Amino acid sequence: MTRISFVLMLFCAVMFAQDNSLFLGLSMGTSRLHFDITSDTLTSQTTEVDDGEGNISSITTELRERTINRFNTSTRNYFGAIAGVRSFLQPELAIRGYMEYEYHPTTIKNSIDGDRNSKYYNLMLGVDGMYYFMRNTNFGISAFAGVGAVYSRYDSYLVSAAGEEFKKIGTLGYMANVGVHVDIITHHGIDIGARYLANEVSKKAGSFANDVRIDNTAKILQKPAFFVRYVYQF
Repeated sequence: MTRISFVLMLFCAVMFAQDNSLFLGLSMGTSRLHFDITSDTLTSQTTEVDDGEGNISSITTELRERTINRFNTSTRNYFGAIAGVRSFLQPELAIRGYMEYEYHPTTIKNSIDGDRNSKYYNLMLGVDGMYYFMRNTNFGISAFAGVGAVYSRYDSYLVSAAGEEFKKIGTLGYMANVGVHVDIITHHGIDIGARYLANEVSKKAGSFANDVRIDNTAKILQKPAFFVRYVYQF
């Protein structure tokens, strides 16, 4: 069973559990990206060889030259919205399933043609387990931890060493998060947490110029993110 299938099963279990309550929320946080651009320049060199008896043959060898450019994005705030269901299994134990959308504006630092603006999006389907250390009608505090499936879409316009653009790259992966949830007053709650995403994406592109072939590979990885989330619990 894949991790994504496991997350979907947990999400369905929450949705159909008893004692459910809906919640809606808004989130913001900080995030960064890491890029690796690998360029392999392939050239052919032909050498004529004389065997000493007047027979000339040609031998072609391929030469490869590799360059690696590494970029990071600046740390920027991102914004999101969340909707889900929370269900109490016991007075101190709850589970929640949710869908969350995030918009990440960012800036690629030290790219080939200087800093440039970029953006990416995350769409997540997650399940958290919650353990309440304290809970009454108006106040509660709990720790939470969970996993989820995430689809990421990068509109990065990242220029490789060969001058090509890698843009509109999408990938499917998974995430894990931990944090603290506080019920402030009736219906109102705050989450403070951190999230790790395992969804590195790799995309290749090639080009020819004057009998020279250039193979480029772009790898994009999201760094751990930190977030604050407000939720209204019906």
